[in-house]
Amino acid sequence: MIFYSLATTLIGLDAKLIHIEVSASKGMPTETLVGLADSATKESKSRIKSAILQSGFHYPLLNYTINLAPAHLKKNGAILDIAIALGLLAATKQFSIPENSIFLGELSLDGKLKGISSALAIVSSLQTQHPNYTLYLPSENKANLALLKQEHIHYFDSLSDLVQKKPNTKPLEQAKTNAKKHPLAAYDFADLYGLESIKHALLIALLGKHNCLLVGPPGCGKSQLLKCIASVLSPLAIKDQINYLRILSLNTQESTHQTGFPAIRSPHHTISYAGMFGGGRPIKAGEVSLAHLGILILDEIAEFKRDILEGLRQPLEDKHIHISRVDQSLCLPANCQVLASMNPCPCGFYGSLEELCSCSSLARTNYIKRLSGPLLDRFDMIIDVAKLNFKADIIEKKHNTLDSATFKHRLLEASQTTRPQAPLQELLLTHQDIITKLLDQKKLSFRRLKHILRLATSIAQLKGAPCVEKTHLLEALQYRKSKLLD
Repeated sequence: MIFYSLATTLIGLDAKLIHIEVSASKGMPTETLVGLADSATKESKSRIKSAILQSGFHYPLLNYTINLAPAHLKKNGAILDIAIALGLLAATKQFSIPENSIFLGELSLDGKLKGISSALAIVSSLQTQHPNYTLYLPSENKANLALLKQEHIHYFDSLSDLVQKKPNTKPLEQAKTNAKKHPLAAYDFADLYGLESIKHALLIALLGKHNCLLVGPPGCGKSQLLKCIASVLSPLAIKDQINYLRILSLNTQESTHQTGFPAIRSPHHTISYAGMFGGGRPIKAGEVSLAHLGILILDEIAEFKRDILEGLRQPLEDKHIHISRVDQSLCLPANCQVLASMNPCPCGFYGSLEELCSCSSLARTNYIKRLSGPLLDRFDMIIDVAKLNFKADIIEKKHNTLDSATFKHRLLEASQTTRPQAPLQELLLTHQDIITKLLDQKKLSFRRLKHILRLATSIAQLKGAPCVEKTHLLEALQYRKSKLLD
C-alpha cells in the first residue's frame, strides 16, 4: 500500500507542491529515494531514520521506496524531511496523515524540528495558491512569518510533538516594524547648507518616485544628499512589506531583520552583472530586485561597467527583470527608484568656478558617453549641483536650511493630497503649444515627454493644485536641463 504526504519546493518566488509517496514492503532493508532530489535531500534518509528512533517510534527493517513527485522538478534542501518522516510513519501504521495538510521543515538527529530558509516566500505563496490547506512548520520559523495570517499555520518543536498533535502555543512574536526611523538614517538634511533647491528637487523625486541623476564636482554634496534620503522615508504598508520580504527570503536572508521601511541598496561600482540583476543556481535576486519598492543608489554611476548600465534600461522601464538560464527562467519584480550621482568629467571640475578642469574635450565626451542616450532618457530629473561658496551659501544661510524632519513632514503631507489624474492625452491637448515647441526645438522622445508630464503632475501634487498648470510644466522642464552634460 502507498501512503502520501505533501511538502513543497521553491521555484523562484512560487512554491510548488511536492507529493511524497512512500511504499513499505518486505525485502532487503533499504531506503530508495527517487524524484530528482539534490544531495541535501538524498542525505535526509540517515537524518530521518535517526530522528524517528530518537523520538520513540519504531523503524521496521523493510524495503522503503520514497518517490518525490512530480519527477521533473528539482528538489532542493532539507525542507522535505518532516513530510518524508511522516510518510514512513504512516507506512508503518504509526501515524495517520490528515488531509489537505502540508509539512515543511528539517529534522535533526534527535527528532527536533529545525527552521527552513525562505520560509516567508514559501508560506505566502502557499497561502495564495491553497488558502484552505493547513501548514505544519518548525517553531523556529514563527518569527519569520509574523506578518502573515496565522489561521491555518501550526508550529511544532519536535517530530513527537507533531505526531501527538502538541503544537507550540507560545504567543507569536510580533514583527518589529514600529521603528521610528530607517536603520540607515545616520545623516540629516540640516547638515547640508545652501542646497535648498536640490533638496526641493529631491522632495519632488521622492513624491513621484522619479529617477534622479545629480551631476556636480567632487565635494559639492551629491553623495551626502543621497545618504540623507533614509532619514525621510516612511514605513511600507504590511502588504508591501510581505512582497519585499519574499524577495529577501529568496536570497535566504532571513526575514527576522524586518524594519518595515523601504529598502535602500547602494552597490559599489565594481559589482558583477549577476550581483546587480540576479543569477546563480538556484537563481538569486540581484540588487535591482532587492531594492524593490525602495531605492537603488548608484553613486558615481559613470564608473559602473557598460553592460551593467545598459542592463538597467529594461528594469527601469518595465519594473521587472527576466532571468533566463539553461534549466530555469524567472521574472522577478524590480520596481525601484534610482537615485544616482556622477562627475561631469574624469577630473570632476568641468564647469567649476574654483578649480580648472584638466580634461580634454575628447576625454570629457567619452566620459559622458558612458551613459547612453536611452539610459539618460529613463531619468526624469537630471540636476546640476554646484560647489558652495563658504560665506554666501553656508554662513549666511545656515539658519534657513531644510532639515529632515521638515522634509519628511512635507513629503507625508503631499503624499496624502489627491494627485491630479488627468489622462496623458488631455495633458497633451491642454499644453499643446508648449509641447509642440519642445518637440520641434529639442526633438524630445515620447518617453521623455511622458516623464516630463509625470514630473509636472508631481509638482502640482506637491503644491496642492487640482490640475497640471503651465507653471508646473515649465518647472518640470527645468529639471531636465543640465549644463554640465551638454
